Amino acid sequence: MRRLVLLVAACGHPADAPDAAVCTPSIVYLNRTGGMYTHSPVDDATLNQSIVVDIPRMLAPWPGDSVNWADLTACIREALKVFPVEVTETDPGTVPHVELVFTDTYWADSAVTHVFPSSCRRGHQIELLFGTALATPTRACELAMGGLAEMTMQLGPAENCLDFTSPANDCGVRFFLDADLACVDAATNLPAPCRCDASMTTQNSFGALAQYFHGC
Repeated sequence: MRRLVLLVAACGHPADAPDAAVCTPSIVYLNRTGGMYTHSPVDDATLNQSIVVDIPRMLAPWPGDSVNWADLTACIREALKVFPVEVTETDPGTVPHVELVFTDTYWADSAVTHVFPSSCRRGHQIELLFGTALATPTRACELAMGGLAEMTMQLGPAENCLDFTSPANDCGVRFFLDADLACVDAATNLPAPCRCDASMTTQNSFGALAQYFHGC
């Protein structure tokens, strides 16, 4: 399994809560049909503009069948049901949203499972997942949720195999755990400073996503 993380800006503090006066996107769009995406220095899901797309790219639809897709979306809905967020399979258009694009194959390396922007700043909105490199809908769900946590709240890999941010495989049913988990190195799974704040050694994925999807 390979993922690709694109670093595009300097680090900030992952624990900073969104300004209470500003509404963060409360819609997560699960895009099965692909579409045309263009490169931009900042993400804008309403315009299909993405940091992780190098040139204008027509992304193909998700290669899985309807049963595969139903299992995948059920897993994501279950993972996000604890937050004040709408999960939709209908394009929200100009309404602000976070977009998970489920397509077929990464154009630069067919072994890459997913690509998301992972700079330590806010504003990331688009993650790409590649069905030809993903063995099961459960694994697609796990990577989608881990990438969502990393790109929206600047989290990194954590030690507990049952948390969506864990780099481990085949752990059982995962959650966004409401616990302070040790940050780890993605390659070695050994304790390490947290990805976007070297002064921190633990993170809480449930708390972080609850801050992000805080409602308006």
